[in-house]
Amino acid sequence: MHARGLPGKRRGARRAGGRVSGGRPGREKKQQNPRKFLVIVIRSAPRGLFGNAPTLCRTPSPREQQSHVGRARRWANERNPMLKKTIFAISLSAIFAVPSVSHAGTSCKSTWVKANSKLKTFFVPVARLVCNKLNTEDEEAAKKCIEDVEKFADKAEEMKEEWNKGEDGSWKIGPRALPNNSPQTGAVSTERQFVGLPVLNAEYELSLERTGGKAKHDLIVKICFVDANGDDVHYEQVRLNKDGKTKFQKSFKGKEGTYPLIHLNNEKWGTNAHQYVIKGSGSGEASAVVQARETLREANAKKPLKRVIRR
Repeated sequence: MHARGLPGKRRGARRAGGRVSGGRPGREKKQQNPRKFLVIVIRSAPRGLFGNAPTLCRTPSPREQQSHVGRARRWANERNPMLKKTIFAISLSAIFAVPSVSHAGTSCKSTWVKANSKLKTFFVPVARLVCNKLNTEDEEAAKKCIEDVEKFADKAEEMKEEWNKGEDGSWKIGPRALPNNSPQTGAVSTERQFVGLPVLNAEYELSLERTGGKAKHDLIVKICFVDANGDDVHYEQVRLNKDGKTKFQKSFKGKEGTYPLIHLNNEKWGTNAHQYVIKGSGSGEASAVVQARETLREANAKKPLKRVIRR
């Protein structure tokens, strides 16, 4: 006769910490594949039902997951059968829920993560300066657009100053600033990252030239235009080398409100480097702002002129 009088079944002794010994060797270890930082919070269950702490800052093992579900089901049946489905659903969703984590869906993720603390202070003014999400064919939206552009004009100048002073030390750690109309030169033996001035214009032109160096392998260039969530609006990759293509130049349209990220990577890290010169520039007023001005001009033209009665 085995534990609890169940013939033919051996129940392992429960050790401190909740781990059960016995059974097939190595089975429990094989099943556990925890995802870090999963947080389980069960608010509707009574205190102590899922352990002493209401929050478990780790992923439970499959055995623990089954135990939690079983406890919720038994508790609901004993106290109030009508709560069975509700509590069971709560326990399942709590066990398998993953916390919402802000992440970048960009191919230049490392650059975005490093630059985010500096860029996020400009998310609101950038969106307002390009009239993001405003239908500027509507008169009221067009008025709001022009008001925002005028209101945040100082912020536009502040951004330019921030990027222009990028070499004063504030951009030394992490990605470097790429101000508009200011070529940056250097040599990359491993990797180098640039963050261009947020795009407030209808067009953004990027040029990059490999000017020399002893590196024999390719210089791999990732170019990303990302939104305020860090997701790609546009991405492309080019390769430069001393024996083939040495220049890249392109004008990007329709990227208003995005953040240019450029990642230079020496295909083979070492002492041999690629020498380069890189430049970014913007031109033309944002298309939504142009449309807002046209909408207001047409609206004003349709308004009847006030007659002045002379006596």
